[in-house]
Amino acid sequence: MKLLKRHLHFNSHMGRMGNQMFQYACAKNLELQGGFVCSLDDISKLEYFELAPNERRKNRFKEKFFFHVAKRLYGMEVHNLQFEDMHGDFRAWLFGLKKPSMIWGYFQSESYFAQSAAQIRQYFSVKRQYQSGFTDFLQKHGLEPGSYAAVHIRRTDYKNFTVKGLEGDDFTLPDSFYDKGMELLQGQFGGKVVIASDDAGFCKERYGGNPSVIISDCDAITDFQLLSHAAALLISNSTYAWWAAWLNEKATHIYCPKYFLGFKEHKEVPVNIYPGHWTQIAV
Repeated sequence: MKLLKRHLHFNSHMGRMGNQMFQYACAKNLELQGGFVCSLDDISKLEYFELAPNERRKNRFKEKFFFHVAKRLYGMEVHNLQFEDMHGDFRAWLFGLKKPSMIWGYFQSESYFAQSAAQIRQYFSVKRQYQSGFTDFLQKHGLEPGSYAAVHIRRTDYKNFTVKGLEGDDFTLPDSFYDKGMELLQGQFGGKVVIASDDAGFCKERYGGNPSVIISDCDAITDFQLLSHAAALLISNSTYAWWAAWLNEKATHIYCPKYFLGFKEHKEVPVNIYPGHWTQIAV
């Protein structure tokens, strides 16, 4: 009966793939390390990944169990952690929950799943059917995994992106950040640089004249693999790029924008967003 009380249900409709990966990783760590039962509203954005065995079927069952059994027996607490609340560390709080709980939250830090890092890497293995675009791209450009550097540039939705509690409505990083990072990559690595972006047209205009640069015009999961198999990385302030970098076990250097989404105000948002060995570049 104790197990019924320790059922946490995460609202995972917020954000895109990167955020859902954070919620899934946090939930699995709570199951693996804390003996919780965890379910998510939605795991459709994780369709590219293997996940835990039979995860999709099990998640549907656990979700129904939460609402029809645990909630009815013990009641339900609701915890709505908005993005502006995510300036603290909620690990101890999560592990201390004692009633079935519906949770809204972001949990965008390796600290929420570091204890289970090996399992999380396995869960986020890309399914075989989504690997062909990646191998085709490498073959077309004469590359191999770990033989190139990579850059992620996020622009389109960030041009009109608002974060409550942070200044402004444009969170695209300035061109100077990418120029500085590209210099570091090319000076340190000296080989081909692949640029993956949601705005390939902009990248072609700005970097297309550089003979050492290859600009991807691939789909999201192919770009994700291009980033996660690079020898060195420069990432944007995007959780999608964060995960590609975290899953990359080949990269000798990972460069990232200091403060992530808080770069305008010089405060790290979310807190503890970066692993300690990544190199932060001032924006």
